[in-house]
Amino acid sequence: MTSIVYMATNTVNGKRYIGATSKGLRVRRKQHEQAPNAKRITCRYFHAAIKKHGAGAFEWTVLVRCESFADALKAEVHLIAQMKPEYNLTLGGQGTAGRTVSKEARLAASLSRRGRPQTPEEKQRQIEAQTGRKYSESHRAAISAGKRGKAFSDEHKARLRVARARQVVTEQMREKYRQNSARRPRDAMGRMI
Repeated sequence: MTSIVYMATNTVNGKRYIGATSKGLRVRRKQHEQAPNAKRITCRYFHAAIKKHGAGAFEWTVLVRCESFADALKAEVHLIAQMKPEYNLTLGGQGTAGRTVSKEARLAASLSRRGRPQTPEEKQRQIEAQTGRKYSESHRAAISAGKRGKAFSDEHKARLRVARARQVVTEQMREKYRQNSARRPRDAMGRMI
């Protein structure tokens, strides 16, 4: 079955949306036209325009036919970069690359999560995302500079002492500490800088 890259053009203002599908234009068009009434909106600007102007205000055309869906996604990315359609929020290819999130949206997302404890699954996902992550020297220096000279409250110091007391330090961890310590620059007196 062939896949296509299609374009929907708003006949009222000339703005366009480019997408790729393996389902055929008729099926994908129907999905877009029903989406503004759904709870979860994926193509926010495009679906808001369908809701505002009506489904009949859009002209649908097939731009490219491809042998595979992967080829259609590549063509979609290329056409979005070339034509710069106004309703596309991302660079295409089924990802969120190129999507910009406003400060207001980031603040709203942050506020909605405040005070809500993380589930064990959420914590595990965060741990897995950070495990094995390598930081550049400049990034590590920036983190270090941000922490340098920071004063902790007595309550925080007490919590750190309790946490360290419970920590079991293995010989492997001690060796890693020694190696990291040996790499750090020292002053004339032998103290770490």
